[in-house]
Amino acid sequence: MGSYENVEMLKDTLSVFEKGQYEVNGHVIKIPHTIKELKEAKVYLPDDIQAISLKHQGQYAHPVVTLENIDSYALAMAIKNEDDKVLVLNFANAVHIGGGVRNGATAQEEDLCRKSSLLLSLESNNAYPYYDYNRKLNTYMGSDAIIINPTVDIIKDYEGNYLDLPVTVSVITCAAPVNDNHIIRDYYNKIFYSRIQGILKVAAYEGYHKIVLGAFGCGAFGNDPATVSKLFKEALLENNMMHYFEVVAFVILGSTSNNNFKCFLKTLSSLDNYNSSWTMRGVKGLEIKDDDLCTIDGVIRLKKDLMDLAENDIDTIRDKDGYHEALYFHLITDPNAYLSNWFPAEFEIDGITFNCVEQYMMYQKCLAYFDKDRANQVLNTKDPRDQKKIGASASNKRRSRLWEGIRQVVVYKACLEKFKQNKQLKQLLLDTNDAYLVECSHKDYNWSCALPLDSEDRKSVRNWKAPNLLGFTLMQVREELRRED
Repeated sequence: MGSYENVEMLKDTLSVFEKGQYEVNGHVIKIPHTIKELKEAKVYLPDDIQAISLKHQGQYAHPVVTLENIDSYALAMAIKNEDDKVLVLNFANAVHIGGGVRNGATAQEEDLCRKSSLLLSLESNNAYPYYDYNRKLNTYMGSDAIIINPTVDIIKDYEGNYLDLPVTVSVITCAAPVNDNHIIRDYYNKIFYSRIQGILKVAAYEGYHKIVLGAFGCGAFGNDPATVSKLFKEALLENNMMHYFEVVAFVILGSTSNNNFKCFLKTLSSLDNYNSSWTMRGVKGLEIKDDDLCTIDGVIRLKKDLMDLAENDIDTIRDKDGYHEALYFHLITDPNAYLSNWFPAEFEIDGITFNCVEQYMMYQKCLAYFDKDRANQVLNTKDPRDQKKIGASASNKRRSRLWEGIRQVVVYKACLEKFKQNKQLKQLLLDTNDAYLVECSHKDYNWSCALPLDSEDRKSVRNWKAPNLLGFTLMQVREELRRED
């Protein structure tokens, strides 16, 4: 997205907050907070931070430290429960409000502002002391000063599309020092360490238990990710600071060859509290190769780890004949993830190796539309999210009815080979016996039951809003595997 498009996106975002609403799929969505609430900001100058005394010990005996290949808001929304206070670190410019967001710049701070109400808080009189203090220092090193932006409504997703509903988080705004190779390293590292300590200290003092961090200052500011990741690790360990948080999540966008990601992964995975229930487990001391990794919905994961975590989580369902066992599934971070079309499980069909069912499905869809170029793009794309986008972009009105007619057969073939060629997954599927298999996605009116995974309505077939094609396809696959055995 270019600077012009970025500026237009910001204008659209700000206009939404002026109107107090936006529209999605014909539905008017109200902004949950007033302009006054969104402009709230609390400034901590360096002396204020020094004066903070954390009188109690951290309450979390087993905090989770994790690393995700996803943007800050996306992860914040993923880890936020209804009443959670989730805090997102804004990699701020110390003197220019919102960095270059009004000029279409593309760094992390600008991205946060374009997708939420953050700029309203940063531009408010409440935040002015932060910028005034830093400007008077007349240095590119910034300071330990911090802004807490307590009420930030997110209205757009990673791609800039409106969310079905706004999500409210908090933001902690702080500027990293700009790397200067002329400064003695030990002195410079002390400056940076103090900055990180301040962020964690204020977050704990303000009562936040889930915090989203990242490769702070390792982009345009030119800081070394190996050094910065080690400083974060030291700050989390000092005085058991990490135990003030339930979740300490680091986010870094980019491929596995991204140096920022590799450096943070190497450092964080050495922590005893590093947990990859969302990402990768058991990578300490291992050389991680691209072939060992997969990307699911923008998140880099270890293939073996996902396979090791696969298990059956059995519940119940009611149909016209009474109650039965059932397994509900959707995302690969949810229970019964191995049933998902996005689950990384390689299989071969017609001499071509596919990394998941979604890839085969989108490949066949493109071929059905006589679109060989997009079919090849699907084969060369590892992330099922991107595979789905490519498949969705294929268009041929004359062939769309054909695809609607053959799509379930295509998915049946892919699922059958997925489970036949992956023995662990095959056994898991067979172990479900005669249970219903139900995909739960409130946005999918074909393959799922069109109800969210946390809805109690999913437990009665009569409440379903869609035919659950994928679930029944998997049940057919289970029957075929039994016959073959």
